[in-house]
Amino acid sequence: MIPPKNVKQQVSGKYPTPQHSICQRIVIRKYEKRAMTPYERVMAREDVTPDAKEKLRNEHEPLNPLQLLQQIATVKEKIYQQQKARNREATR
Repeated sequence: MIPPKNVKQQVSGKYPTPQHSICQRIVIRKYEKRAMTPYERVMAREDVTPDAKEKLRNEHEPLNPLQLLQQIATVKEKIYQQQKARNREATR
């Protein structure tokens, strides 16, 4: 066995490796002062045209998260009932 040249090799007990195989990750994070939704970020940008902002605003205003959740639950229940009926027919 080749004798270790540094402490890292002594600890790992492995053969010497080239230095370029040891990677360091440099991460730069960008934090906002106030958390914003994707909709708010688009509306705050200056490079988005006013027409695009108006179109997005018209789509976003009528949305109600609670109502959407209830609609999704209703559709899921209908799908479940249909599948349940098909399973009953298949077992007859």
